Amino acid sequence: MQTKSEKILSFLCMGAFVIFFAVSVSFCFSKPQKSRFLFYFPSYDSKNLCTEVRFLPNKPVQGVEKQFVEELILGPMTNRYIRVFPRDTELSYCFLKDKVLYVGLSDALLSGVDGLTIKESIDIFRVNIVKNFTFINKIDVSIDGKSVFEQ
Repeated sequence: MQTKSEKILSFLCMGAFVIFFAVSVSFCFSKPQKSRFLFYFPSYDSKNLCTEVRFLPNKPVQGVEKQFVEELILGPMTNRYIRVFPRDTELSYCFLKDKVLYVGLSDALLSGVDGLTIKESIDIFRVNIVKNFTFINKIDVSIDGKSVFEQ
């Protein structure tokens, strides 16, 4: 027979186990707070585009597409990857309308970055958008108000 203190101890252990189990199950079935995105950057070491994984919040205030573009403008976290846009490039606007993504960039892009032409930078930008947002049909990029690439 168990003593009163042994019964209390076993009850507390069983209670702790039940609480731990309930918390574990709730974490398993809860929706994650962040989504996984792949960013594509040119590399100093390879002619191919290299990937970088980032986890971004699910419901950003500015919208998922704009948040992604802002992160892409910030550049890679890996030191051997090349920025897609020059360091002082600013995002004027970014919005999605009727499956068309409209993006306005500052004229800093005209200076180029690490040997990339404007067309190469825009092509890499397009790859990033198409691979991460398959529902977008067209991308209209403007530099200082002038459309440079539409597809």
